Amino acid sequence: MSVNFKIPLQSRFITTSNKFSAAFNSTPGGYSFTLTPGCTNVFMMDLQPNTTYLINSVSVGANISEEQYLESIRDFPNLYVKRELNNIIVYQQPIAISRFFDGNEASAWIYSDQGRDRLLLTLSGALNQLASMIGIDPVILEITFNIFAIDSGYFNSAFRDEQSITIGQSNRR
Repeated sequence: MSVNFKIPLQSRFITTSNKFSAAFNSTPGGYSFTLTPGCTNVFMMDLQPNTTYLINSVSVGANISEEQYLESIRDFPNLYVKRELNNIIVYQQPIAISRFFDGNEASAWIYSDQGRDRLLLTLSGALNQLASMIGIDPVILEITFNIFAIDSGYFNSAFRDEQSITIGQSNRR
């Protein structure tokens, strides 16, 4: 099932891509993304003031096969998306990286009313090293988001108006 949104034609399409790297650690015998430098509070993008953003979809891939990934999961990998100012979480729950996917719907609306705000990503989780993964160091997950930036004053004012039932229509009484 998918949801269709009417996005203003002047909207900007933005693609972000981040790589998360977990080096092999022989003590636990695997790869950990949790609290690893380069996996915590990773810059995703700047948020411009007076702009509404629609995070539309997410894609995940890696330098190992999906079969290796699924078989090696020790602590389930989760992706957290937050705004830097005030640590506002974008999704109520983390995005579970349960498999590789391309263009998976991940809709989230963000209105940026302040300058100097950014989106940050944190990846947690751990993988065991399978026999087929010997020599692979590090494991790298690449996560890509497709985002629309909407600079339309009309759209943004309707988006902010808590009394609006739908974008582009006034309340009917």
